[in-house]
Amino acid sequence: MAKQTKEILIDEKDIIGVLKKISRKIKGSITQKWGEFYLNVDNEIAKGEIRAVYLESGISLIIFDIIFFQEVLLEIEVTYRNPLYFLYCLRGTVTHRRDKTASENQIDRYQNVIFASSCETQNFVKFPLNKKLNINNIQIGRKEFSSRKLSQLKMLNAKLREVFLDIKEEDDFEYFGEINLELADNIEKIINLKEEGVIRLLMLEGLVFYSLAQQIKFYNNDIEGIKLPYRLSNHELENIRETGHFIIKNYNMAYTVKNLSLKTGIDPKKLQTGFKYLFAKTVGEFIRDVKLEESCRLIREAELSISEIVYKIGYNSRSYFSKIFKERYNLLPSEYALKTKKILKELED
Repeated sequence: MAKQTKEILIDEKDIIGVLKKISRKIKGSITQKWGEFYLNVDNEIAKGEIRAVYLESGISLIIFDIIFFQEVLLEIEVTYRNPLYFLYCLRGTVTHRRDKTASENQIDRYQNVIFASSCETQNFVKFPLNKKLNINNIQIGRKEFSSRKLSQLKMLNAKLREVFLDIKEEDDFEYFGEINLELADNIEKIINLKEEGVIRLLMLEGLVFYSLAQQIKFYNNDIEGIKLPYRLSNHELENIRETGHFIIKNYNMAYTVKNLSLKTGIDPKKLQTGFKYLFAKTVGEFIRDVKLEESCRLIREAELSISEIVYKIGYNSRSYFSKIFKERYNLLPSEYALKTKKILKELED
């Protein structure tokens, strides 16, 4: 027998009220730490966590890291606070519709979505059952945001600027963009942030503002018709993103565009385009930077000679390594080692 959809009426004026309402319905518990609120649940309805935090300038964040064991429908009622939503699904899919009679829009994995509602429009967000969900939801209170950031709004696309300035919430707006993997790494950092205390709050705020800027940028690019020079499928982009992560984890291996092309099954020209799109670097630049960054870590933390480090990061020539290291950091590896030791000694003293 199919499980009945669990409907949750959201008529609260703030994200903490929203979290409490969801908690009551799915029988979770709420804790608070470093200014963040955590809803934890592990029962027959759901398993996982929903986080909520207030940031500055009317911005708040809700993160879903959860799996529901029955379909859940959020009925978001009209209130005097109808924020502008910037939504991104890192994992899983959800559906959204306006009013009960409107058609549903599926929000796919990696899709950039922006929507806002008038003070007369109800929103419905449906979460599927038995699907792992990682959803990043940035909410902007337009009245507070606009009063503090009015001068910067001049740089926005005309339509989006109108939405930000609609502090009376008179108009509906929705944008369902294309799949965008460039946002994924930053969202993953938000979800997996491990720091504590004030450092955590500052890093979280920076990551959220960066994600917001990226979502606005990709909206502008889409509206202005800026596309990739070579069409890459969503599967190819995800493959390239995973390849980048593989290189980072296996920095000691030797890579070429040719062997990565064979590994991924992606044409070398498309591979280069994908790396530039996702990482803002060519394949060669990405490999070099990964190895150099790891060499810096080893110089700081490992008691190894420069020759041993060269071998450990997968290079055969110390002279070549020294050349590209100096080009990048304006120091030879040996000079960097001496400078690092001096700084560490001064900190200890």
